[in-house]
Amino acid sequence: MATEIYHRFEALYHERYPNTGPVTEKNLATLMISLPEIDLDIDTMKVVLRPESRVAPWSQYASALRALTNDDDTVTWFNNIHGKLAVLLPDWSSPPRDIAAITDDAEFMATIRRLRETPRPIPVAELSRKMRDRDGKNYWQRTQLGENLKKKTLPDNKPFHVRNLLETLCDNAGRPTTDADHLFATWQRLRRPKTYTQPEAYEQPEVVLASKPIVDPPPQPDIKLPGAPIEPRWPLSKTLLILGVAAIAFIIVVITVL
Repeated sequence: MATEIYHRFEALYHERYPNTGPVTEKNLATLMISLPEIDLDIDTMKVVLRPESRVAPWSQYASALRALTNDDDTVTWFNNIHGKLAVLLPDWSSPPRDIAAITDDAEFMATIRRLRETPRPIPVAELSRKMRDRDGKNYWQRTQLGENLKKKTLPDNKPFHVRNLLETLCDNAGRPTTDADHLFATWQRLRRPKTYTQPEAYEQPEVVLASKPIVDPPPQPDIKLPGAPIEPRWPLSKTLLILGVAAIAFIIVVITVL
């Protein structure tokens, strides 16, 4: 069902932006939250598109659908699928405002520093010890942890260490476990290459067809066909004259004989 939902959203997006070309699964969530009608953060939009482990509230589906279609049958289809998923999967809770507002590594690390200072500043040695107590395999020693907290972002090659740190910080600050989930999802998102493009209004390009210049055909040479030689015709007056002389001679002969 999760795959069906994703492909249905993809088809609706292509209907609205037919000039975007192929849309990959990695950037569809980012493209959709760029629509002004959708008031969702990117992590929630990803759950809406791919409800594999959790299902977002129907109100968030309704927000996405209002931005893409007015077709009642389509909305009914999504509503039916959402009802089935709500029975099978736990609910998704959207991240709080401070986590949803994170858009880059600088804001992410600033959030980490605020968690360290809540409710009181926690020393690096104490934070390292709490990480070890939570997960003895995936934690940083005091020196390494201190160096990592001064960097622009946390190490990419230690995802389980990062997860342990976030859970420890949220627990120390009195934040729910779901906030650590949201922070970890945000950190993972920031690690991905930013290959998406902002959708633009579709405009039909003007098509100019090249036309061939009109050239008059070259003049054809005059061709004279050979004709039969014209024979001179015998004048009619001469024929009549001869016949008349012959008739007179015949009459004279007849009179003489008689």
